Amino acid sequence: MATRRASETVRKQLAQAIATRLEHLRTADDEQRKQQELADEVGLTQSKVSQLLRADTTHFSLERLMDIAERLDLTVRATVTRPYARD
Repeated sequence: MATRRASETVRKQLAQAIATRLEHLRTADDEQRKQQELADEVGLTQSKVSQLLRADTTHFSLERLMDIAERLDLTVRATVTRPYARD
């Protein structure tokens, strides 16, 4: 159960970073790009770009989000910590 919650948290954080990057790309020019143009650049469908812009992780695995992040030149880092010793 805790693993599922942790996975969901990471997916949401990654989706938010992807959404921020997509929004930056969309507004980088003088005129806003359409979602379909972003989709073509990233290799996704327009509906998937729409989901990502809303940070909707429902239809994305963690592995898929990491692949998309890589295509957007985002760096993904993971930190694993040991639990503190209990006295």
